[in-house]
Amino acid sequence: MTGFVRRHPLLIAAPLALVTHTIMLVMVISGVRLVNVVRDPADGPVPFAIVEGPGKVVSAEYTGSLPISARLDDARAIRVTYWSTDANSGEPTVVSGLVVTGPEPDAGQTRPVVAFAHGTTGIDEPCAPSVAAGMYGLGELAHGLVKAGFVVALPDYQGLGSPGVHPYLDARTAGMNVIDSVRALRAVVPYASEEWVAYGGSQGGGAVLAAAMAAPEYGRGLTMLGAAAMVPAADIADVVEKSRNGTITGDQQLMLQWIVEAWSRRDPAVRLDDYRRGVATWDTLSACTGPAVAGRAQAAESLAPRDIGPGTPESAYRLSEVLAGYAVPVAPTPVPMYVLYGGRDTFIDAEWTARFVERACAAGNSVTVDYQADRGHPDVDAAALLPWISARFAGEPASSTCAER
Repeated sequence: MTGFVRRHPLLIAAPLALVTHTIMLVMVISGVRLVNVVRDPADGPVPFAIVEGPGKVVSAEYTGSLPISARLDDARAIRVTYWSTDANSGEPTVVSGLVVTGPEPDAGQTRPVVAFAHGTTGIDEPCAPSVAAGMYGLGELAHGLVKAGFVVALPDYQGLGSPGVHPYLDARTAGMNVIDSVRALRAVVPYASEEWVAYGGSQGGGAVLAAAMAAPEYGRGLTMLGAAAMVPAADIADVVEKSRNGTITGDQQLMLQWIVEAWSRRDPAVRLDDYRRGVATWDTLSACTGPAVAGRAQAAESLAPRDIGPGTPESAYRLSEVLAGYAVPVAPTPVPMYVLYGGRDTFIDAEWTARFVERACAAGNSVTVDYQADRGHPDVDAAALLPWISARFAGEPASSTCAER
């Protein structure tokens, strides 16, 4: 494991990969232009349409969090809070995120929408990309998509960036957050189209697949044209058995620690000591910000294979039930899906993703599989993703590989 991975399990290199494959930016600017952008970024509240129900905007204001290169291209970031839904309770929640857009089009024209669902950044409120310094590289990603002609939604997910508990790796809730981020975007960007595509990696990969499954019902009023998922956390329930038999990887162990900690914050009945043995650095392992982050790598190195995980059959059963509820619920959907994953992934076992694909295909869905046997989690080759996304907006039929399985 690298230090980067230890700090942010499942925070993959997808944003930088997409930028690499879509943008080679050469910019010649004057010193006056640079000074003007730095001194006078867009500021203040943003007007928005009042639309009731999920996606209703609570607040919207400009933020100067985009990199200077994006602001020089007249890209603007708007931090929004909006209503969404907790899939576990069915209760409404307020979540946050960013909307990134460029210059307005000519009157009567619209811009297509891409919603990017990020990989793991943490489980605490300050871990949200919309409030983190540097946005975990998502500013560069959004800039690239805006230059390609899109308006971009970057949801934080429930409990990140807004009060509440983050249900870590609950794909169903994150999927609803993604759908509602598009509704919120359209409330603040009047020229945004109702047509959209979701793209995400790792935690975000599970989120966009869940959004595709929920689109026919929960996503009514929008036209979801596709879901592109890199190394998706679609169904990770088997990590429980791996923790029981001692075959869990170090990356999966850190993932499991955040799952259990986040779960315990939602359910007071959870006894953390049922899922840890001899772990004196629990709070350090849970951190994503502050001084504790510096010690997280060392704390991870000290873990033995069975230090984190259920200690009894009963606790294993409870955790398995929770993770089964977090999995992407497979159902028939008209939304085509693109699933990219690697055979050497130490976070999301390739077998887990393959089983999800089998279920999705059996339900009659369109799934294009890009399996890269010699790649892992952060190093899959994403070169085909942008052409696939562009083809959805062009109205081209998706070529499902389900018949080949």
